[in-house]
Amino acid sequence: MRKVHSRGAWLFAPILLGAGTYAWGQSQGLNPTSTQFGDVASRGTSLPALPEAGSARVAKPRVTGDGERVTAPLVSTPSERFNRTPAPSPPSSVTAPNAALATTVSGLTLSAVVSTALSANPDLVSATERIRIADATLNRARAEFYPKLSLTEAYVGTNIAGLAFFLEVNQRRVNLSQNFNHPGYVGNISTLLTLQHNLYSGGRRTAEAVSAEEQRRASSYALAAARNELIFRVAEAYYRIIQARELLESRSAAVGQIERHVALVRSRYDNGTAVRSDVLTVEVKLAEAKEGLITANNQLELTWAILENVTGCGLPHVISSQGELAPWAARIDAVAAAIAEALVRRPELGASSSEVRGAAHKVEAARSGKRPNVDFIANFSTFDMNRNSGGNGGFVGLIASINLFDGHRTKSDVSRASARMRELQAQHRRLLMDVELEVRQGYLALKDADGRLSVTGQAVAQADQSQREIEDRYNDQKATITQLIDAQVAATGARVRRANAAADVEIARAGLQRVVGRLDEMLVH
Repeated sequence: MRKVHSRGAWLFAPILLGAGTYAWGQSQGLNPTSTQFGDVASRGTSLPALPEAGSARVAKPRVTGDGERVTAPLVSTPSERFNRTPAPSPPSSVTAPNAALATTVSGLTLSAVVSTALSANPDLVSATERIRIADATLNRARAEFYPKLSLTEAYVGTNIAGLAFFLEVNQRRVNLSQNFNHPGYVGNISTLLTLQHNLYSGGRRTAEAVSAEEQRRASSYALAAARNELIFRVAEAYYRIIQARELLESRSAAVGQIERHVALVRSRYDNGTAVRSDVLTVEVKLAEAKEGLITANNQLELTWAILENVTGCGLPHVISSQGELAPWAARIDAVAAAIAEALVRRPELGASSSEVRGAAHKVEAARSGKRPNVDFIANFSTFDMNRNSGGNGGFVGLIASINLFDGHRTKSDVSRASARMRELQAQHRRLLMDVELEVRQGYLALKDADGRLSVTGQAVAQADQSQREIEDRYNDQKATITQLIDAQVAATGARVRRANAAADVEIARAGLQRVVGRLDEMLVH
């Protein structure tokens, strides 16, 4: 009974040792990403500074109350953005939202179409899965801070003298009177329980864990960027449908007017008050108008196909008369304020900053290849024939190793990681400049479209008045059919230009919010 009790104690000793190590680490506030494990990151290794832009914030790593290491991003996370103070009021130079485009498509509001796209678009599903991949990579890196415990069960049978003697010694049943040269067949059942734990890795574990955390944060920003871009694409397709619908209505009205003119001219020709050339002129214009109507019909079908493609699912092609203003319609900031906010909000900048920091930690992980490693190992084993008798034992030890020469492998790894970090830093600087340019372009595009909408609105009123006057003169036989057709074409062209400008204004509004990075936030609010 004493022997069995001794074996049980030895069997659970490594398990108790591993559990005690884990419990002690938790009581000391240690975490796989904490710097208290003795790795090189705890010695204050400096990381390369990123270029500052506007009010972009650079935060230092910190350790939370539960011991988790957190590195704040260069730009705010999506959850932080929702609590920011509003930007300045829109300047008076920009007109109010265009009510003509506040029309529901297919009985759906713009926010409903966007919500459908956010749940059905495969690009967002792909971005979400990349976050899950980053989560698994981060968990794998953190697992390196915990011990490994393995259990091996084996049976060995042999008649080789040396091996048979070794087995009998381990089984505590050596008989000095036996013939060691001819031991016969000796069998053995062995149980091996092993505990391994890395105590110091030269900073590799901490660097890889923090790098994985930055990559996970970059994946989250990439998802936010994909949502921001998707909302803009949905809004653009939405307004293009309304634009195509208005163009179709204008073309249909033009065909109807010319058909009435054809009937009137033919009647006059039959009565002898018009010549054959007048009939031919009107019929040519009617053919041209019908050609434009066919194009407008096809354009409307194409815009529906684009919206369905962006949304990721089919939509009923039914136009509703209800209306809704875009949530960002009244939010237009001065260009300087918009640039400053974009440099803080844009998720692409957050992803780029996280990638740079992750690359910096990859450099530290590569440098750890020339630093020592210290491992703890504990082993317990049993040797017996029938599990009721036999020998058992164990050992504990520390293993320290250092890389003296590896053919410059570590040096090459460091050079590669450093070059990758510098590449990402250069890309980050380029992205900062691109974001500023995009904001300026978006602001000018809105200013241009807004100005064109104002001018075309006046042009439509003037063209309609001109058409009515010429039509009255034609009815009084004081104007030619060519003048009447020209006036009608001019009125149709003015309405088409107004529809185009109205769509461009709303698309430019959405585009400006996209380059600032707050489309998603506005929909949430």
